[in-house]
Amino acid sequence: MKTLKLFLLAAITVCNFACAQQKPVDYCLISGKLENYNNTELALFWLDRSEQIINVSEDGTFADTIKREGELYLYLGKALTRIYAVNGADLYISADANDFSTSVTVSGEKSGMSKYIISKEKSQTVVRSNRKAIFSLEEKAFLDNVNKNLAQLEAELEKVDDITEELRSLEERRLKTAHLISLIEYPNTHRIYTKNQAYEASKELQQAISKIDFNDGELYDYSVQYRYLLKSACSNKAGKLVESGEAPTQAIANLMVAETVENETIREDLLYAAVTNRFSSFENIDTIYEKYMALARDEDKRTAVTEEYKQVSKLGKGKPSPQFHNYENYAGGTSSLDDFKGKYVYIDLWATWCGPCKQEIPHLEKIEEMYHGKNIVFLSISTDKKEKGKQAWRKMVADKEMGGVQLIASDEQFTKEYSVSGIPRFILIDPEGNIVENSAPRPSDPKLITLLTELGL
Repeated sequence: MKTLKLFLLAAITVCNFACAQQKPVDYCLISGKLENYNNTELALFWLDRSEQIINVSEDGTFADTIKREGELYLYLGKALTRIYAVNGADLYISADANDFSTSVTVSGEKSGMSKYIISKEKSQTVVRSNRKAIFSLEEKAFLDNVNKNLAQLEAELEKVDDITEELRSLEERRLKTAHLISLIEYPNTHRIYTKNQAYEASKELQQAISKIDFNDGELYDYSVQYRYLLKSACSNKAGKLVESGEAPTQAIANLMVAETVENETIREDLLYAAVTNRFSSFENIDTIYEKYMALARDEDKRTAVTEEYKQVSKLGKGKPSPQFHNYENYAGGTSSLDDFKGKYVYIDLWATWCGPCKQEIPHLEKIEEMYHGKNIVFLSISTDKKEKGKQAWRKMVADKEMGGVQLIASDEQFTKEYSVSGIPRFILIDPEGNIVENSAPRPSDPKLITLLTELGL
């Protein structure tokens, strides 16, 4: 008996030692099969824009490990879905690339959250397709609709049984955030869809949309909707400061609102968002830059903003314009900016795929007619890329019989030197080749005619 006890004790000791040597699983397995997928890679992206590339075999199968927990986007060309990776999970993705959004499914160990997310995306796609009808409803009916949708999503989340309570709480807060975004968007969207400019939100709705927590750091790391909500709410609060006279400009007001946020990460991001890629549209960039630098502490963001500020500082009124050389001209040959010296040059940076750009074309044509024979040339530069883009450009210019000078950029140097972060972008240059406005009014803006009149045109 004593020998048996010693044997059992030794066995237990060995077992405990072996168990202690087993490391906890620190990765998620992901595999699957994609039908009709003609690429050799698929991409995974996280909210912070980090990425992981997974190789795809000729038969559409793939397998890899993910060594980071959290929600991520799975991209197949232009199609995407979201999944949730947790350590110890074994996710199997199945989809038809020809109908990805409706065919995608996920299964396997600890796949509950991913299943929920995909199911939610499919149901919300239907909701989004009915956006106009929903936002055209009278306020009470609208609230009944979106409240019912929220309740259904919360009920679906409650059925997920293989997630932590922390994750469940985060997702509940994200659902409420998306719901709150709908409430915030309703007043203006309702006026647009119904053409009822007299509509005013009830006190109940106004109170509901005023309850925004700017300091939920966990939700900020988890939810792109929450990030969108904070930026939108920051802009709305800033607008009220301008209306009340508490801030001189929207840009300064955005910084003032961001300054009040307690969470350091969120505060730094909102400060950065208030200025980055916007300097070209600011009237007093020195004041805004100094205000930002006095408030911001993130050294990487401070460096990026300083570089942008220095670049845009070169684009002030009266400064020599950056140049472009030998851009293909639709009429034949090539053209450079210097070819138009002696005349004012109104430049339209656009692309065939850009909706807002195309909306400006009829207005630009009217402006061209008004100033025909004047000392000004209207120069459209397409930023379409590659041969396919060039073909689309030539077809559109021909089909729409677009006037003015039509060029297509052969490089990105001109747009980079003008710190172009979005199109359409309009630039006005004087006959000496100096900048009049590095971000000029759009053709649809009456301020353009005022500006040209002031120049004696």
